[in-house]
Formats: sequence, C-alpha cells, structure tokens
Amino acid sequence: MVPGLHLTATSKQPPHVEPFTLVPEDSPTVWYGGELDPKELEYHLTKDDLQELEETIKKVDAARIKLEDVTKEQFPLPKLGPKLKAIHDDLLFGRGIRVLKGLPLGPPHSQRHAAVTIWLLSEYFGKQQPLTASGHLIGHVKYDDGRLKRTSNLSQVPLGYHADNSDIVFLACRSQAKTGGKSSCVSSHALHNEILKRRPDLHKVLGTLFFQDRGDWWPAGTPPYYVSPFFHYHAGTLGVQEVRPNLDDAAKLSPHVPKPTAIQKEALAFVQEVAREERLRFDYQLTSGDLLLNHNITTFHSRGTWEDGETEEEKRHMLRIWIASPNGWPLEPAYAERWVTTEIGKRGGLSCPGTRPHIAIEFEEYLADQQQWLRDYGSFATTDYLKGPSPAPTISLPVQENGEPFKLEGKLHQSVAVKAAA
Repeated sequence: MVPGLHLTATSKQPPHVEPFTLVPEDSPTVWYGGELDPKELEYHLTKDDLQELEETIKKVDAARIKLEDVTKEQFPLPKLGPKLKAIHDDLLFGRGIRVLKGLPLGPPHSQRHAAVTIWLLSEYFGKQQPLTASGHLIGHVKYDDGRLKRTSNLSQVPLGYHADNSDIVFLACRSQAKTGGKSSCVSSHALHNEILKRRPDLHKVLGTLFFQDRGDWWPAGTPPYYVSPFFHYHAGTLGVQEVRPNLDDAAKLSPHVPKPTAIQKEALAFVQEVAREERLRFDYQLTSGDLLLNHNITTFHSRGTWEDGETEEEKRHMLRIWIASPNGWPLEPAYAERWVTTEIGKRGGLSCPGTRPHIAIEFEEYLADQQQWLRDYGSFATTDYLKGPSPAPTISLPVQENGEPFKLEGKLHQSVAVKAAA
C-alpha cells in the first residue's frame, strides 16, 4: 500500500473478452465518467517526493548529458520510484487514467526543468517513443500561430476522442489557458459496451477494416494509408484503436483505396456521439503542475478549444511523452499498421524517413525541426509509393453495403486480416 494513493486495479491481467461480446462490467476498465470521483485518480506529491525529485534534477543538470540519455539506473528516485511503479501497474490494469499533482512544471521553472521532471518520471513507465515525424521524444502542445498548419494539437481547434500511438501517454501542464482547454477522457471499454448494446449493427462494422490516411508520417516503403479496425479482439483481450474520421481523405490518396461507405461514416460518428455523453465522459481541468496519464488501449481522450491570455502564465502549454510499457497488453497484429510493431516494450511512436530520436527543449526549436522535416520529406510517401509496380497482398474487407468484399491491391506495411462477427 502507498499512502495517499488509491489503486483501482483488481488484478495484473487484462479483462477476458470474447469477440463481439460485452467487456465484463465489473472490470475496472469499464467506468462511467459521470460517476468517477476525481480524488480516486489523483496522487499529490509529498514534500519528500518533491525534495527527492529536485535533488535528482540538479544531478542531471550537473552531469551535462543529453536528456534523452538519462535513465533511472543512472538517476534513480529511490522513494518516489516505487510509487510510480504502483501507478504504472494501476494505469494498465485499472481505470487507465491517473493524475499526478504538484509537479515543478510551470513558471518560474524553466522549460528544461519541466522536461527533465517528466522525463525522470517517464523512466518508470517504459521506453519513450518518437511522437512527431521529426523524432521528438517530448512533444509541445501550444498554439503556434498557424506556422505548422498540418498539426492539429498546435492549433486551438477542439479535438475528437482518440487514442495515441503508444501504450501510455503523459500530458504535463506547464501553464493553462486563460479560458478553456479542458481535457476529457472516456473508457473505451465502456464505449464498446454501449455501442454493442445500442447499435449492434454499427458495432459489427467497427470490428472490420477501415482505410486511413497516414498523414505526414509513414514507415519507409509503405503507402500513404494503412488499414485497421476500431475494435481489436486478440488473445482474449479487447484493444480499441481510434479510427480517424477523415476516411474520404484516405480514399483520395490512391486508386487502391475504396471510398468509405455510408455505414462506416455513421459508425464513426456514433462513436463520437456516445463518447461525448455526460454519463460516459470524464472532464478534467489540468492546471500548472498536473500530469495526466492515459492507457491508450482502454481509454480515449480529447480536449476543447481555448483562449490564451497575454502572459506566458496564461497561455496553454503542455508537454507530452509516448511510452511503450514493458508490461503492455498483447495486441492484435493489425496494430502494427500504425504502431510499427506489436512487440511489447518496443511498439508505438512514429517511424519516418530521416528521423533521429531526440528532445527539443524549447518550443521554437520543436517547431523548426518539424518545419525542416516537412521541407525534406513532406511528399516522400506518395511519390515514392507510386513509383514502380509491386505485387500486392489481398485483404478482404467485409464492409460493403451490398455484401461484396472490397479487394485491396497495394503494398502494405503488414498483411492483416480481421474476421467480422458471424
């Protein structure tokens, strides 16, 4: 037992789920946000925790090594570390959401101080993975005045409910906006159950393959799209991987990509509709010093729009880390279409040409890296893929309204097949 830490996991195993059946409703992964007590998700760092953390940060600074080379073996947290391990286990097999409070993240602390803080904590959760095409291991979420037009998390537009490309995501609040910017989470297992109960026809569609636009990133040699279902049943577990709503964009990328059907679009719209319901969602206003942790296999997250103030203290600035957990769940092979591999402890992140994993401490450096990558590689996927013939695997897609399967002919990162419900 850890004083001040409420644990929600009842075992260290994922709940057993038969394909196209309900997740057991007594599982801690099935929760309804309207019924959650925020206090059961929070851990407030103690004075001893903070003292140990600050002393370790000073040791890191004195060592003068790159932050990406810092490990918990070199710079351990003997007292705080066991608490972080307990939070890690609970995150994977409990609610899938935790909040650490009272961290030294915001002004007057520097951006480097904040980055070192969350990096030291992340070492107790697994291996950090690149979360931009440029290979950044720490991401900045801050309004960029439209300078990097393709990245939605650098704009003030509201985001739909989604999951990131990693087992775990850290979202650390350096400073919050003058107004807005509230985070929201939902249990993807509760979402699964609600869709199955209300619309079994759409639930079946969500277990089939969707073509999706890779955006500005891709593993070398792959097409600018990938295929994946929304619900993944594998080894007695359920993983839920967000399917982007811009299916029409994927259909424009290649003659091999079929246009999305009306029922596919309806299914994805229904996902967002149910997730937004007050009973399901859990809204949380992060403030300076808060760290929100999500397990991407069992939770979705989103955030609303915001309005910044004049001072840096009133401008929304978050830091993110994607992490591959050494204790991660087994994942259906189709995850590799987006996660590069499903190997536990190594999966997730973005695999892109010209990428060198590194950390950009300052926001301006972070933006400059991404602008340079887009100049160097921004059209690589489409132009490289369309060169030269390549025999293709065929994947059956049981999603057409007339009952006929689609046939995909193109070069895929990995051949996948997902069975629809009988």
